Amino acid sequence: LDSPEPSYTVKSLQALRAEYPEAELFLVLGQDQFERLHTWHAHEKLTEIATFLVAKRITNTRTEVEKGVKIGEEAPVQGGLSSKCRAKWLDLPPTELSATAVRQALASNDTPALKGLLQAQVLRYIAEHRLYGFDPTEHISTHD
Repeated sequence: LDSPEPSYTVKSLQALRAEYPEAELFLVLGQDQFERLHTWHAHEKLTEIATFLVAKRITNTRTEVEKGVKIGEEAPVQGGLSSKCRAKWLDLPPTELSATAVRQALASNDTPALKGLLQAQVLRYIAEHRLYGFDPTEHISTHD
């Protein structure tokens, strides 16, 4: 969304729902964010609009969300979320990669971290579209 107001996920999903009223919408997010979903802005609306596809994170301990759940099965509803919440595990290897880490690396111009997190083509796309407020004139080169 191109708006001067905060870009909440629920606003993006509502815009997609308005544009594609018959489509099934999915929101891909990491296990860490899924576990905190009940703290997100308008989280109940999110659970009404989209099905969550949850990518496991590399952790030292098994969290409540993991216990007894196999990849591809329904992920259990988290505390504070509606029982209408639809979520499934993604069949992906666990990862530490997160959008939060990418945003932090972009904001701090952390070149080594960005090279470890993103492929050159992805960084170029972010720069060209000025995603995350990233201004390539003030940051690292986006060339290979």
